[in-house]
Amino acid sequence: MTDNLTQEAMLSIECDKLSDNFSIRVPAITKKHLDKLTPAQKKILNEKILLTISKVLHDADFNPTKYLKEE
Repeated sequence: MTDNLTQEAMLSIECDKLSDNFSIRVPAITKKHLDKLTPAQKKILNEKILLTISKVLHDADFNPTKYLKEE
């Protein structure tokens, strides 16, 4: 989803303070691998998750009429 964004571009995206938690369920083996990530890798993972969430929210609000019909 973020393949066209470089790592530098992801780091430059402005974001409000991360104050709320959102959890997901993953298989135990996935959790074991996540726990082995370095802090830098975890930061990249978190940024990609935030971008993916943003994309899903954007797509959920998609209204083709905005682009196909004048008001």
